[in-house]
This record gives sequence, structure tokens and C-alpha cells, in this order.
Amino acid sequence: MIWTSFQLPKDPNGTFVSVKSRIKRIVDLEIAENKEYVSIIGGGIYGLKTLLSLLRQLKSHSKSNKITSIHWYNKNEHFATGKIYSPDQPAYLSLDHCIQDLNLFDVEGKKNELFYGKSFQNWLLEKLPADQNVDSFDYCSKELFGHYLIESLCHIMDNMLDHVELILIQAEVTGIEINNGFARLNDKFSEFPFKYCSCCIQIGYENKNNLLKYIPNSDVIKDRYFPDHRAYESLERIPEKAQIAIKESGLEAVNTILVLTEGRGGIFYKKDDEVKYIPSGLEPTMYLFSRSNLPSLPRNKFHKDHKYQLQFMTDDWVQEMHEKKIQFNFEEDILPVLNKEIQYAFYSQIPHLKGSTTEEILTFIAVQPSKSRFSLQALLDPWNYSNVSKSASYNEFALDLAIYCLMITREGEKNSIMSEALAALREGYHQIRKLYAQAGFNSASHFHYDTYWKWYFYQIGFGPIRENTEKFYCLMKEGYVNFLFSETPDISIEDEQFLLRSKENEIVTNYLIDCKIHKGNIRSGSNSLFKSLLKRNLIREFYNGEYNTGKIDLDSKGRSTVLAGVFPLYFNGPASDGPFLYHHDLDQDLYHISNQWAEETIQVLFPPMEIEDGSNPSNIIVQ
Repeated sequence: MIWTSFQLPKDPNGTFVSVKSRIKRIVDLEIAENKEYVSIIGGGIYGLKTLLSLLRQLKSHSKSNKITSIHWYNKNEHFATGKIYSPDQPAYLSLDHCIQDLNLFDVEGKKNELFYGKSFQNWLLEKLPADQNVDSFDYCSKELFGHYLIESLCHIMDNMLDHVELILIQAEVTGIEINNGFARLNDKFSEFPFKYCSCCIQIGYENKNNLLKYIPNSDVIKDRYFPDHRAYESLERIPEKAQIAIKESGLEAVNTILVLTEGRGGIFYKKDDEVKYIPSGLEPTMYLFSRSNLPSLPRNKFHKDHKYQLQFMTDDWVQEMHEKKIQFNFEEDILPVLNKEIQYAFYSQIPHLKGSTTEEILTFIAVQPSKSRFSLQALLDPWNYSNVSKSASYNEFALDLAIYCLMITREGEKNSIMSEALAALREGYHQIRKLYAQAGFNSASHFHYDTYWKWYFYQIGFGPIRENTEKFYCLMKEGYVNFLFSETPDISIEDEQFLLRSKENEIVTNYLIDCKIHKGNIRSGSNSLFKSLLKRNLIREFYNGEYNTGKIDLDSKGRSTVLAGVFPLYFNGPASDGPFLYHHDLDQDLYHISNQWAEETIQVLFPPMEIEDGSNPSNIIVQ
């Protein structure tokens, strides 16, 4: 079941309108002498989580005579949701987390408690008639989750503490200057008048890619290149039956494909347990290519209380690795254990091995012929393990793989050999994140992981939910989606069209959509705020030996290393994967950056009394 706002008895858009009405402009605000100012930059879900962390800390200082004014900046009106979870998203775009795992709040509380609101599941249950139930394994649309986030924000704003004020400010912060322990912000027109004693920046994804700069003569057709795939409204200018090249084949590509099919009036339905498609006649023909040139594998339903339990890459294993206090070589120190985990997960689901001991399963694996033994390599390179004739087209192989994967994962997590293998890869990745943090890999291994391995984890372990994968594979079967290339093609411009060519195939398309989520690079200059911070030496690039990552150099708390102990400038969010590695907007609690920023902000706002030698502990930052 996938829940959307259309299934609610009452239209929830009133709350969305309410938040919009509370947004201020910087020119509407005046400085007050009795206030201490704190700033949060970035209005999405990370910004909301950061706000909650600070409010919980401020609650314990309710007797203070100070008024803390929190200025929350965002460049558009999508506070709490960002663009990704905005209620104006199409309802057929779904979240890839089960409802059980959707909870903005750390602890659920009563309705009148400010900082402990409802989980998404209980929020949804309250909206529905009493005779309707919500299963923990259900999904929801992005726009419905956005309504939950907005209503949570409204609840916070309606029950604000007496000594705290929250101001939502629509402005694009493009620069920060720090003097005498205070930060002044500015946009591209002017400097803002407020002096902030603490600042936390939420780092968003690098949405706008720049693939064209590598293609000669691309200026002549730049209006037919779409670098921001999430700007779905811009895809409306692509005419019906156009030929489109789409870079990548993962989650974002699947969403884009749904916008170009279901979003144009096409209808999906199920018959005899198989997804069928009724076209509207407005669909384009799409040709996908990527690093792997493989369709994404389906994601089966799982949540925190029902998922694969690691056997070898456990927390104890992570702790033992950390205790070595060395930088790791990913392929030598970690990859063999991951491969063992995946093999164990796969073979433990074979009927005659169920109930066997770990040693018995490992012994069975060891005696299998190496050519036919299932492994991580089989997931990375299924072409060499396929029964499809090598004389067949690559698209036939991709379609055969898609059908096979749907069939072999049908029984779901904990009940299917392939589902267990994919789950082991996914859960193993989360352990790898803990080892990766703070330059856990040596320089060469770090570079190779960032440029090669990371994308395979995303492609294989974190594919679309099964419902969307079935739609995607149906469109492959019907010929609307094609995989022509077994290797990444070169792109050139010929006769004002995009020519994609590999050794074996070529195709000419009218349009090119880049669906890859690029990791940010502060040297690129694409982010005006980071460009300004770098120029003013408030941040520096993170280097791991000779590998310059393009990321901001942060300490273990998430602070700019340039300013640690000088000014609390923190960075929180999915694109800060230089010293840290994120995967998803909902992965907010692995590094606890928002909590650590809130704790230091409280030290600044409410410094302890001076100690006997006259020094002030508020100026001492624990490293």
C-alpha cells in the first residue's frame, strides 16, 4: 500500500498555506538589544531536525531572561520539506522507506509536548477514519510525508517557548563574515544587520550537473539538456514521442521516467499479478546509460524491526576495526568480509541449508566451483553470469535480468535468496559508513571508493521500491525504456542532436537528462555560499593524503576545522561526505551533528560562571 494525500478525508493543504503566511523577508525585521541571534541556513528536513535539537537544549534554560531569536533561512518557501518532500510533488512519487521508519522525532510524546511529536504512522492514523489501518510495511508518497513535516513545524511554532522566537526568512544566503565572535550573513545584494553567535549550515545535494562542459559544441543545443532532473516542470517542454537519453538508471532516473509516462496520463494497472501499462500517446522513448549500464534492482520491504541481521560485519567487528587505529584499504580489509556476508546471506536461504549452522553454510560455500559460486561480483557483473545468449542484444539481457530479479525477490526480505543478498549489501554499507568517517580509508582507497564503489552500492543496494520497479520493468517490456549499451557511451553533438556511441551501438536523441546526483565539490564554484566561505578562509578543502576530495574539512563534530574553538560554524547534511558518508535525507542520526551544534550553541548563549583564575570556560571548546 502506498498512501497519498488524496486518500485523506480532509485536504491537508491548509497547513502548507499557514507556513507560507509566516515567512518573512529580511527587510521586514528589526534588531532588538535584548535578543541573542542564532542562524540555521537551509530549510529542508535537515534544517528542521537541527531546529528541534536546539529547541530541546533551550527548553532546559526556560528561566533565562534572554530571548533567543532563531533565524531559519531558506532560498524558497519550502520550509521543513525542502524541494524533495514539498506537497506540490506529484503524488505518484513515493518514498523508499517503510512507514515504520518515518519519524521526525526521537521519542514520541503527547500532543501538547513541543519537542516530542508523533511518528508518521500515528500521524497518518489520526487523519484516517477509525476503520482504516496503516501497516508498518506500507509506503507513502513524498508529498504526503511533506504534509507531516509541515504540520510538525506548525505544531512547534504554535507552542514556542516564552524565551525563544523562531523566524522563517526566505533569502538565499551567499556569504558569511565572522568578526569578534559573531557572524554576519549576506545575500548577493546586501549584508544582513544581525550578528549571530552560532550558525549551522545544512548542505544540500548538488542538483545542477554540468555534463555539457565536457561535450564540444554543446552550446547549440543547451536548451535540450536538463541538468536539474528534479525540476520536473521543465520536462513538460519535451514533446511527445521524443527520443531522450537519460544518464543513470537508479532512483532518480525511475522518478523522472514516471514523470514522463504516468505524469503524462499513462495508467499502470495489475492483471494476473503483473503490472500493465495503458499509454496516453504522449510518452517519449528513453535510452538509459550509466556506469554499470544495469537496471536498478528492486528494494524489498524492510524496516528497523524486520530486516537482515549482519553475521560478520557486526558492530563488534566495526569496533575491532576502529581499535586498530589505522587507515584501511577498502578492497583488502573490508571487501572480503562484505563478500563473505553476501555469500552467507544468499546460501543460508537455500532450502536444504535452512537451519544449518554458520560453519556448515560456510563449508558449503567453500566447496562450490568458483565459476558458479554466487558472490558480490555476480551482483556487479551479472552479464557474465546470465543465461542469455551473448549474441542477443544488450537490451534483451537487461530485460531478462529485470524479469529474473522480480521473480527471485518476490518472497521479500528474509524469504528470498536474492533479497537476502541485497539486504546484506545494504546493511554492510551502513557499517562501511562508520569506517569511512574521518578519513578511515587510505588516500588511494578513499579515491577509488568515492569514484567507483560508492555508486555500485547505491545502484544495487538502494534501488526503487518494488512497486516502482515493476512499473519501470513494464516500461522496458513495452519498449519505452531501453538499455542499448553494455559500456558507458561517448557523447558528442552531430546535426544539433546528441549522439551516444559505444563500440557496439549508437543512438541519436533530441534530449539529454542527467539524473545523477553529483557529490558537491567546493572547488567547482557552483555553490555561491561555499565559494565565499572558501575565499574568506572560513572553510578549507578536505585532503586525505594526496586525494583532494572536494569536500569541506570538518572535525568529528561537524565543525569547520578552520574555526573549531573560535566560532561554532557547523555543516550538516547529505552532501558533506568528505570526512563523512551519508546516503539519504532520512539518515540524520548517524553523526549527531545537529545535537553537537545545539550543545555548543547553548555554551555560547549561556556560558558558565567564571572559574577562580578568571578565565571563562565558555571560550574553551572541547576538541
